[in-house]
Amino acid sequence: MAATKKDTIPDENTGSEATEARPETVKIKLQRDRNKNSLPQFVGINGDTYLVPRGIWVDVPYPVADILRAKEEQEDRTMELIDQMKTN
Repeated sequence: MAATKKDTIPDENTGSEATEARPETVKIKLQRDRNKNSLPQFVGINGDTYLVPRGIWVDVPYPVADILRAKEEQEDRTMELIDQMKTN
């Protein structure tokens, strides 16, 4: 079982901080694309760098997975905006 780290998160209802356990590492698999995305994905956090391979399951630190999730969400929002601009 993966180790966990406790984070304190402010509770909006009470104003106190709640403790939430999260895994130290997360198993992820980045999608491969034959055209452009066959290279590993670079992620840099506070001077630490990671190259996450595509097409295989790997364990990455939680902050790396969080950055990659945010990147994907931003790309989705960008594509939606581009689609809206095309239809107008």
